[in-house]
Amino acid sequence: IKLLSFFISQYLTEQTLKSQWCPWELGYADALGKKICIFQRFKSDSKIPEFYSAYPKLVFSNQPIIRLNGEDIPFDKWIQQ
Repeated sequence: IKLLSFFISQYLTEQTLKSQWCPWELGYADALGKKICIFQRFKSDSKIPEFYSAYPKLVFSNQPIIRLNGEDIPFDKWIQQ
């Protein structure tokens, strides 16, 4: 995690949400000041712990997009900010 310029949090599934390591990895990356985005499997946010909502979401259409505060930003542009 220290060597990464950005951190894409786990693909959120039932299994990763039960993991003790996923929140730890996310917190560690955040403490290091890494750019973080969340990629989730669920359509609804109801299954996702609230702390994940503090981070932008990675979504896919024709290209990877970061959804941040209702705005869609191309991934390559977001990563360079």
